[in-house]
Amino acid sequence: MCGIFATNGGSLYRNIELLKSLEYRGYDSTGFVYVTKDGHVGTEKSVGNVTKLMLSFKDPDAEVIAFMGHTRWATHGKVNKENAHPHFDKSGRYAIIQNGIVENYLDLKKDYNLTDLKSKTDTEVLINIIASKCDKLSLPEAIAETFKEVRGANSIIVLDVENPEEFYMLERGSRLDCFCEEDEDRKRYTNDDERCIKQVYISSGLLDNPNKCKYGFYLSFGGDNKMARICNEIKAESQSSIKKSLAMSDDDKGIPDKGDYDTYMLKEIYEQPKAIEDLLRGRVRDNDVIFGGLSKRKWSKLNSITMLACGSSLHACKFGQMYIEDLARIRVHVEQAAEFRYRNPVINIGTEIDPDDHTGRRINSLNELYIFVSQSGETADVLEALSYVGQQHSGVDELGICNCPGSTLAEKTWNGIYTRAGVEVGVASTKAYTNQVVTMLLLAKYLQYQGWYEMYKSRSRHEDELLTEIQQIPSMIQHVLDDKKMHKYIKSAAQRIAEKQSCMFLGRGYNCHTASEGALKMKELAYIHAEGYSAAEMKHGPLALIGEDMPTVAFSSSDDQYEKTQNNLFEILCRGGKITLITDKKMDDLDVDQIIVPKCSKYISPIIFNVISQLLAYETAIILGKNVDQPRNLAKSVTVE
Repeated sequence: MCGIFATNGGSLYRNIELLKSLEYRGYDSTGFVYVTKDGHVGTEKSVGNVTKLMLSFKDPDAEVIAFMGHTRWATHGKVNKENAHPHFDKSGRYAIIQNGIVENYLDLKKDYNLTDLKSKTDTEVLINIIASKCDKLSLPEAIAETFKEVRGANSIIVLDVENPEEFYMLERGSRLDCFCEEDEDRKRYTNDDERCIKQVYISSGLLDNPNKCKYGFYLSFGGDNKMARICNEIKAESQSSIKKSLAMSDDDKGIPDKGDYDTYMLKEIYEQPKAIEDLLRGRVRDNDVIFGGLSKRKWSKLNSITMLACGSSLHACKFGQMYIEDLARIRVHVEQAAEFRYRNPVINIGTEIDPDDHTGRRINSLNELYIFVSQSGETADVLEALSYVGQQHSGVDELGICNCPGSTLAEKTWNGIYTRAGVEVGVASTKAYTNQVVTMLLLAKYLQYQGWYEMYKSRSRHEDELLTEIQQIPSMIQHVLDDKKMHKYIKSAAQRIAEKQSCMFLGRGYNCHTASEGALKMKELAYIHAEGYSAAEMKHGPLALIGEDMPTVAFSSSDDQYEKTQNNLFEILCRGGKITLITDKKMDDLDVDQIIVPKCSKYISPIIFNVISQLLAYETAIILGKNVDQPRNLAKSVTVE
């Protein structure tokens, strides 16, 4: 979650600007340490984000030979300056920044008798243990020895301020990326472990483009206690190696500008038509669905699919479950990734040699597929679930669905689908989530086209109305975004919700999951307690909450659940409940506020309804004066358990 950044040169102001790129990873507090060319060591810390720190900082123009900064999402210790990174050992010589958790830090603190620490963090414990070992060991040796005792997923950068020309970085279950400016005067490549460079940018997340980097080097260390030394060369230590190098693409240019929009979130809501167009491009053609990242071996005999995800991605998987079961007739299980490996799940074993793979790779002969879904591709719980499945059964078929090429999930799964939503800065997901749902619908069609559904075989693909409708999703969403009258209704509904402390989101069928995601958005953005339920579930308990102080947002599409949903809403009205209905078919006998979207099928309507739900949560948050781009206590990428 936390943003960590380091570089070995440049102006102090420019480095702080690059650190600002990582605000989306954590904005509880921020801080940095730097060493100037004349040997001055400076440290700045602040509660809040980097922007707040920049307003108070007095010396932005200094040239540095080392800079190390951090944006914090708090895990240990209150949100205050004392707990902000970087942390120093007691001598003040060694500084550290961390993304991750030291799970056994209390035991380590006791074992090493670490008292009178300045903070309540696990990170300060870590740097003091490392420093204590430097009496007999070199710094990289001390780091390696320390991490033999550490439990948890971590990435760290350590700086010796008395030797500021080099950093030591360690990646263990929490990814770091390194982008480098090539040294034009000493352009040489001796081997895969050594590259001559002029300046290094180390980051745990997406940086605003330094405009200097010609190449990016992804550091992959292949196990525990592996690190790299960063100076005028990138050199792997402890028999590690730099796995590969990648030229920077247009997608690596960093954080986009908000343009004419007030917030990133609003911009990203309005980017959804284009994002879906990008997703569909090349994948829907000649009345077929094509995924280039899937195995050439057809999954023509799949018995079951298991999907694992967290947060909004979990809601997208719920749609995937319904889409695939409905269209492809394959049994699908959806699992919360964080809980999956702790309940001792049954993973069936049965493998055979893949006839299409010359390497002799073994495949799952039981025809089961595991799908791992993460927008960033770095979600810790999802990656741990992936690792667990692999440990239990190496022949399992795996599919990763994420928005970020080059992410850990993309690299570790055999098959992959990129959702192509582009960079999403707003912490509460909008376009990335919508693209996930559309991806699930495309995947269901892809599987359906393999011929598993006998009823479908009798029909021509040219008669597939749903595939045609899928291609119309961008224009449908654009219609909603351009409808000023609809926006007036949304703002009116937002005002009513903003006056209350709780609200209910209801739907049936596919829209049950629309309700869950809508409630999540309201909680994330407006800090209003919201619950998402099946409308059918109301009479089994939640109906007791209904009254004038509990507004309801309901979703209803013109499908086989339409009348049932209508009757559920009558049950709320007769108990004094207030309803805002989002539908593609007006309910004439229902005296409630109704927001009418263009008519569409039951498969598409939840995608359109979701855009309304996003705008509703957004407007509610704006009325209440909340920061929609950086909601309190949240971070964009959840890289810790």
